[in-house]
Amino acid sequence: MRSEFIDANGIRFHCLTGGEGPIVLLLHGFPQFSYEYRHLIPALAKAGYRAVAPDMRGFGETTRPPRIEDYALQTLGDDVAALIEALRPRGPRSRIVTLTKVRSPPSLRQMVRRAVAA
Repeated sequence: MRSEFIDANGIRFHCLTGGEGPIVLLLHGFPQFSYEYRHLIPALAKAGYRAVAPDMRGFGETTRPPRIEDYALQTLGDDVAALIEALRPRGPRSRIVTLTKVRSPPSLRQMVRRAVAA
């Protein structure tokens, strides 16, 4: 497992990653952070996936924007879409699977569906 940074949606996301292959994006809820997936990342890597667990906006080592407005659900959904775009392998058979620890709000689910479908 490694620690890396990904620039997306105007901020810098800290991510724990591991493995090679199709990407599995692991999203944490409040108040967790990427460390929540420390046991799952090696298991996914061993199974042939590239697991990526970002610290979401304002958590862990990810950028902490100062304004409350910077944490609106639409912005959080945009973060997920931008992360998917930054991670997206190029090619006709590329896929990203997104898992969330908590039930995500409808607007976030819509953003993930739209980004994955693109």
